[in-house]
Amino acid sequence: MYDMRVFLMIFLLSVSLTVSAHVLYPGNVEGIVYREANSPISSLHKVYFALKSFNWVRFPGMKNGLAVIRISVVYYGTDILLDVQEILRLSCSCEIVSEQPVKLGSWEPGTTKVVDFTVNVTGFPEKCYATLNIQYKAVARRTQTGYNILSFAGGGSLGFMVKYPEYPQLSYYISPTTLRKDAVNLVTITFVNTGTGTVQDLVTKISVNGATLIESFQPIRLRIGKLEPDGNYTLRIKLIPVSGQVTLSIDVDYIGTSEQPYNEKFSTTLSAVSTTSVILTAEPSKVRTGSSRKIKIKIINLGDTILSNVVLHLRPSQGSKLVISPTLFFIGKVEPGQTREVEVELNIPNTVTGTQTLQYTLIYDSGSSEKNQLSGTISIFAVERAQLTITSTEVVPQEPIVGQTVIVSITLINLGSQPLGKINVTTYYSKGLKPLRQTSYFIGQLQPQVPTSIPFSFKSSETGTQRINFVITFSDIYGLNWTITKTIELNIKESSKTPSSGKNIKGRSSSNFSYVSYILVAIVILTILYIIYRKVYGGRK
Repeated sequence: MYDMRVFLMIFLLSVSLTVSAHVLYPGNVEGIVYREANSPISSLHKVYFALKSFNWVRFPGMKNGLAVIRISVVYYGTDILLDVQEILRLSCSCEIVSEQPVKLGSWEPGTTKVVDFTVNVTGFPEKCYATLNIQYKAVARRTQTGYNILSFAGGGSLGFMVKYPEYPQLSYYISPTTLRKDAVNLVTITFVNTGTGTVQDLVTKISVNGATLIESFQPIRLRIGKLEPDGNYTLRIKLIPVSGQVTLSIDVDYIGTSEQPYNEKFSTTLSAVSTTSVILTAEPSKVRTGSSRKIKIKIINLGDTILSNVVLHLRPSQGSKLVISPTLFFIGKVEPGQTREVEVELNIPNTVTGTQTLQYTLIYDSGSSEKNQLSGTISIFAVERAQLTITSTEVVPQEPIVGQTVIVSITLINLGSQPLGKINVTTYYSKGLKPLRQTSYFIGQLQPQVPTSIPFSFKSSETGTQRINFVITFSDIYGLNWTITKTIELNIKESSKTPSSGKNIKGRSSSNFSYVSYILVAIVILTILYIIYRKVYGGRK
């Protein structure tokens, strides 16, 4: 009678478990097969496995890559299963990447085991049949005093059809990533479906902070509709940045292939840079006062935008005495990183010194429908003319004859207020003069108001007019090089004959005689004065 009651209870339990297994049939799994596990023990040992749920819990976001399957299985039976393990097999060629078998340990009746399997879904077909094998090595049966461990193995299997779901995945990109401040920027926003499922009824809302929208409402609301896998939609907006950072906040709402709703939020910050990414400079930037020379104006595009139809207008600053010509240039296109040059004639009066400025206006196109304008100034430094002067030249003898040594010296003085450097004096002379010493002297630095003399010696070898040209080069404190020159003429005469020599001797003798005569006259006068003094003052005594 006791055995009959036990048998009836087990029979009713098995019927109820079978019905509950059908209630747990998941909606995304097809063809579940229930098998009673093979067991060598008596009919009191019953084992049933039911597939409770099946889910893809990780997608690669594309058709290739690794995905994760999560399988939940419930066990119904009379005993506790020991040393349980699961192995998943797929009929298609896709590989199970995760380690197998998966060891589950013990499994009590009425409980669920959840296992994740990593699958390489590259080339995954529309449907793939899967088999989950469950094995155990022993059971533990409850008794009134504890458990009896029965050392025998058993198992079961579940078969089902696997579908790789169509999973939509929405991405976006924005171009350009850098905006121009205080200018109209054309921004492109592109939405791309990088997933495997269709995006349906796509609705987006775009809010802009740090910029003013042009020809659009704030926020922008747009219904895009359907995007197939690899499909895209491009939206273009115009804006003017009013701060250094512009933030685009994007909300998207859509429905996936399995009617699952999706709501995602994106945010992107764009940098807004000043339009002074275009630089204008002058070369050379230092010019001499009281001169007229050509300088180059360089236009350097440091940004990442092509400048088209570029026009440059130059003009002196208000009150400036600079004169430039021409003032208007049609330059054309300036590529990113490119430098273009124009040449202008610059006239600087003697009265102008120090920093001078040229004003410019640069008008160009940069992709938007409106013209861009950039204004600024170019600095030019007018350097005061250096005042190194040759104050005197001396020639000894003044009337040289052939064969004599002629010493020529020049005296230099710096009449300015700043020292001059790298002073070098070089002589260039006629063929009738032979240098006896060096023909060039390096003086170095010369302080203001300090005269300096430089001697040169020559041997006169020919008669007639001989020339000596002095070339003095030097630099000022700004590094500008200067040059001054001076030319002197020497009249070299022939050597005197013997009579002429006698005449010269006579001349020299008469000259010596005149000196002696002067001395004798002075002595006579002093003597007469002394005698008169003695007579006058001596007679009184």
